[in-house]
Amino acid sequence: MKKHLLYLGFISAILSIIYILIGVIEIANTFVSLIPLSILPGDPIGGFVSMTIGLIFAHGIKELYSGDYRGLSFILVGLIMATMFAGLYTLILIADAIEYYVLASEEFVEWTILNDLRIELMLGWILFPLLLWLNAQLSSN
Repeated sequence: MKKHLLYLGFISAILSIIYILIGVIEIANTFVSLIPLSILPGDPIGGFVSMTIGLIFAHGIKELYSGDYRGLSFILVGLIMATMFAGLYTLILIADAIEYYVLASEEFVEWTILNDLRIELMLGWILFPLLLWLNAQLSSN
């Protein structure tokens, strides 16, 4: 398991950088169109949550690289939060799709699924298998 801790430390460092950058860009896009992509909208609350997830990942890097098992808690909580955040955005996407297809609301005349795609939604579901693997590894030991 010690070898896995080094790999998880590397993954945690990468995810920390990605989530902190996403948070900073989303907060900056609130005030100035820094990166005009639809998957990185101006959302200060979403940016704050992304930065929090990134900082949780960052806090466990030192323990994971030194082989301390206490660092696993940080990557586990970060993965859980990232997956929960993706689940929240998935529910928003489903609600908007129902509003468009079932209720035929006038506010959603121009709506497409691309309007609700966000980077946190995609990253969270990409990280879900890592969360399941980590949970299986922890429960087997």
